[in-house]
Amino acid sequence: NLKMRTKFHHYIYFTVVTVSTVGYGDIYPFTSFGKLVIISLVILIIVLIPYQTNDLIQIMRAQSEYAKYTYKASKDIPHIILTGDISIDSLRSFCKELFHPDHGAQYRHAVIVSTQLPSREMEIFLNEKTNKNFIFYLQGNPLQEKDLLRADAHKAKACIIFNNKNSNDPYSGDHQSLFLGIFIKKFVYNYNLELARG
Repeated sequence: NLKMRTKFHHYIYFTVVTVSTVGYGDIYPFTSFGKLVIISLVILIIVLIPYQTNDLIQIMRAQSEYAKYTYKASKDIPHIILTGDISIDSLRSFCKELFHPDHGAQYRHAVIVSTQLPSREMEIFLNEKTNKNFIFYLQGNPLQEKDLLRADAHKAKACIIFNNKNSNDPYSGDHQSLFLGIFIKKFVYNYNLELARG
């Protein structure tokens, strides 16, 4: 019986049975040190698991579907990045022009990268039958490389930065747009340079 208890899979079995509080009692520690180790293990699990589970649930709740979304570029369908201060009116006007029949029958995608969740009105617009397969909303920061990668920005045909024409401080808005444009251009250049080298 002592030999059986020294096999690795029996230790796994004992740990799972003990931590899950089933406790069959067919294997048990019989030394003081062994009992102390098991008490420490159980206390650690009782404290650690609920804490980690609670953190995981909060992270999952905090992230919207837009924050999890990743756009995958296609060789056949060109896409552009839309970012900056995008209002529903400016988006409607822009998309009306972008998808106008005068530009040909070729499909194209618009990928919005915004730090904000879409407003209810914008969400309705995005889910319209004519838009939902061509406009993609990605909640993320265009000043973070990981979010630009989620939008496949290095493969985009263009990047359009929207600005609020009704802003109280238009110079500040212009500076932010200029800085954002430089950052995205530098990211695309460096990314493609690394691809060429590698």
